[in-house]
Amino acid sequence: MLKEIQDSIFHEYSIEGDEFNITIGGLVPNTTYSFYAFVETQNYGVLVGDTLEFITTIIKTFPAENITYNSAFLKAEFHSGDISGIIIGKGFEIKPENGASFTIDSDENAFQSSAEDLLSSTNYIFKAYVYSLENGIVYGNEEAFQTLNKTSSKQLQMSNHDRIKIYPNLTSDWLTIDGINNSKKLSIIDYSGRIYLTVRANNKDQISVENLENGNYLVLFKDQNKTIVKKLVKH
Repeated sequence: MLKEIQDSIFHEYSIEGDEFNITIGGLVPNTTYSFYAFVETQNYGVLVGDTLEFITTIIKTFPAENITYNSAFLKAEFHSGDISGIIIGKGFEIKPENGASFTIDSDENAFQSSAEDLLSSTNYIFKAYVYSLENGIVYGNEEAFQTLNKTSSKQLQMSNHDRIKIYPNLTSDWLTIDGINNSKKLSIIDYSGRIYLTVRANNKDQISVENLENGNYLVLFKDQNKTIVKKLVKH
């Protein structure tokens, strides 16, 4: 069931098959919707889940990539047909924790930019924006990241295109390793550089993270002079 937040009537969307998910098109951009799932049973009638909310956006801000102690790679996307008028510019608004916000212009050909000269071990919030003559500034959704500790980030080579994968990267118990050809040293650290776990990992190994506190971590794979870093969220 789905409705715009200001409406009083929910609209029903039926799902067929075993998978409990659905894609709904035709929603209004920059609008808050509330929704809940339900199951109609023979013995217990209709069982209803929690009501949650989400906001549709014209501009999609993606999570930051290649985070170091003083930089991060930002990117976003939008469809020009969704924003009327002549587009003058686009970029990112970024704000450090307990600091003033500033803007970074996007690359001319792609909606992406590198944020440089950042503070180490600092939380940042950022969002993409597009500026047009008719609409003024239109913002995308907010994302957040934390820069690494300066001493712990030396020699790190972060890559989201490496063959090594971890899944799920949002987990409460187990982590599966995929894409390793040879055994590698695996370490799990927090953003201050504190090491919580160090093991030798092989392809398809499952690593227990049940003892980690909930929060954001980095999974480091070390092989000779190269360190590959993946993000992990324990919940």
